[in-house]
Parts: sequence; C-alpha cells; structure tokens
Amino acid sequence: MENFREDVVGTVLFCFLACLGALVLAVQAKGWHGLCPYGGRLRRNWSHALAAALFILAYALYFSDPQHRNVRNIEGFMSLVSLVIGAVLAAAFLAFSASLAEEVRRWFLRRKALGGWPGWPPPQWQALEVEGAGEVLFTEGWSGGKEDLLAVMEPVPASRHLALAIASHLRGRRLAFLLPALPGRRESTERRTRALQDQVSRLVGALGEKAGREGSGCRVLVVGDASRIFLPRWLPSPGPLEAWRPSKVVILAPPLREPGNGALTDSLISNTPLDLLRALPGEGGVAASSLRAFLGAWLVTFLLILPAAVLLPFLFRARWWFLSGPAGALVASFWLSFHLRNPLREREEAGEGMDGEAPAYPSCLPGTEEDTRYLIVIGSDELASPREPSAKDPSAINPALLADLSVLHAEVIREPRLLRGKLFSWPSFPAKLEEWIWG
Repeated sequence: MENFREDVVGTVLFCFLACLGALVLAVQAKGWHGLCPYGGRLRRNWSHALAAALFILAYALYFSDPQHRNVRNIEGFMSLVSLVIGAVLAAAFLAFSASLAEEVRRWFLRRKALGGWPGWPPPQWQALEVEGAGEVLFTEGWSGGKEDLLAVMEPVPASRHLALAIASHLRGRRLAFLLPALPGRRESTERRTRALQDQVSRLVGALGEKAGREGSGCRVLVVGDASRIFLPRWLPSPGPLEAWRPSKVVILAPPLREPGNGALTDSLISNTPLDLLRALPGEGGVAASSLRAFLGAWLVTFLLILPAAVLLPFLFRARWWFLSGPAGALVASFWLSFHLRNPLREREEAGEGMDGEAPAYPSCLPGTEEDTRYLIVIGSDELASPREPSAKDPSAINPALLADLSVLHAEVIREPRLLRGKLFSWPSFPAKLEEWIWG
C-alpha cells in the first residue's frame, strides 16, 4: 500500500521561510529601508546573509523529514494554498519585525542619549498649547537670540518623538519646538499649506508672547514636510518669521520626489509600517466615509460572487472546494470593489486640485535681512538608487519645488546616509545636526 502523508503545516512553514528570504532580497534590491528586518538602514551583507540563512533553514527543515522525500504528499491545489498562506504570513512577519526592530533601536538610542527615560516634556521644559494650532515646547531662558534654535516640526504624531531625540543631543542649548496640529484630510495641498502657515504663525506669536519678546537672529530648523510652508510658492508677505529675522534657516530633508511607485512604496523608503499607521490620522489618512463606502462595496460584491465561486469547484469535484471557493470570491470581490470604490481616489483628487494658480513670489522671504543664510539638506529619500547614493534622478524631483528652492539661493548638501523616517537611527546625525545649524 502506498504511503501517503498530507503535511500541510510543514509545507506552510517551508513556504513561509522561503518567501521571507525572497522578500528580504526584494526589499534590499528596492532600497525600502522601512522594511529593514533588523532595524536602521538596509545593509547589503546583512540582508544577503539573512536571506541565505532563511533559504537553508527552509529546505533543511522540510527535507530533513524522511516523510517529505519520495513520498506522496499534499495535492497541487493545497500546495498552492500553502504557498499563498506562507507568503501572506511572511509579508506580515516582515512588516512586524521591521517595525519592532526599529522601535527597539530607537528606544535604546534615546535611552543611551538621555541616560534614562524621562517624562515628556522634561522638567526643565515649558509646554504651551494653542487651541487649534498645536503645541510649543521650549527650554527655560529661550529668547530667540543668535545661539537659540527654533525648530518647526512636521504635523505628524511622530514629531514629538523626534523632538525629544533632537533635544537629547542638544542639551545645554536653548531650544524651542513648534508642533503644529494635524492637518485636514480632504483639503487640497494649497489649503493645507495655508492652514499650516496660519498655525505656525499663531505658535510663533504665542512663543514670542510667552518669552516676553520676539526673537532676533535665531537659528531655524525646518524638518521634512514642514518645509512647504516656507517655500516662496506658498509664502505670504509677510512670512511667519519675518519679524524674527533668522540668521540661518536649515531645511532638513524636504520631500522633493514625485511619487513614482505610489505613495505607499515611496513612503517605505524611510518609514516602517508602524510609522505609516501612526500617520493615518494625519495627511496620509483615508477619510472614514471613503473607507466605509469601500468596505460596504466589498461586502456586497463578495456576497454576490460567493455562490458561483463555491459552486464551480464543487461541480468539478475539487478537493478543499469549501476553502478555494470563498478564497477566490474574496480576492475577486476586493479587486472589483477597489475599482468601484477606491478609498484613495478622493484623497488623490483633493491633492491634485490646486485652487487657482500659484501666487507670484513675494519680495519678502522668511527673514527680510539679506544676511539670512539658507541650507538645504537633501536625504537619500530623494536620491536615485540605494546602490548609487550620490546619483540624482532628475525625473523623480518635483520641478516646482526645485524652482522654489532655487529662489532661496541656498547652499545644498546631499547626504546619502540621511533618511527622513529614520533620522535618529543614523549614528552621525547628532554631530551633523550641530554642524548644519551652528557650523
């Protein structure tokens, strides 16, 4: 009698390990540092060694069992199901491990820098909330002088953690952080920018009133997407910092790329899946009404397709028809409902809608004094390839943003080791930040 063993669990484990190794190689080839399974930046040698270990482990575990050699095993359809399950589990595990490794890495780096884990804000800091605009955090004695730093953070939840990381490495300096409130989701790019400028102006006014004076000649650090509110295309006259006359403005890692493979894959260049989930309440989120419409369409389509999807494999007497039918209906209904009720369509249309033509460049940029210096640090998010970090892909750079930056007559530094979503994971970041701001 022929020996027959149906080892579904062993096959799923084999597919999981093999697919995980393939995904590690794909992530390395694409340069998606946000999916780095060991945290920080992707390292070619580490990725190749990890992928090789996963492949060897997969084949060793599967074929070391004598029941898997020259023995009839599960049928072809269940092999396909095992492959799909293993691939899905591998993708989920990679997203989880990348997020967990990066969070642990950030926690240890912050703890090392601070010598402990203080509360937020630290005792020597003062916090000031401005209703509808956001929050201001500043050290005691901050006056806005030439050696003081005013940092304008991105309107995302992770900015608070980044502000803590920056403050931990700039201890002894007089610092102030502007944390704008989260922007609206359905507004166009111009309206979000105008609203953000209004928030920053209110926060700056509250900071000046709390400090007892308006700053004069302070250093300004503008992080990430907050750079848009200081670009000439959207800058009102007077600008948010005109009265402060900053001596130096450092624009750190401004977003210059046009989405090439879609917002998700472009975001994974820097951000972990957990970072993207944290950003959902902000600009990157999907409106609840659009999401409900999509889920409703998916449910209705699934119920309509399900009877035919179950009947066909049953008539052909396929094994596991009660699994293959619903699974096929689930995939087909998702594809159809996504094209009927795309939850991202409304956001894309809102982003494309620019309310009229952009205004002419104002004569007054942030700080009206001619001696205001501008320094723009471009990170590897905007560079062409992880294998050629010094190269620049002209087709990926937003020409409108480049025109805005050229008006500033700024000094441009290309830093291939800098990632916008992993600023604190770069060991040289603290020293570089000191050099950029006070150098």
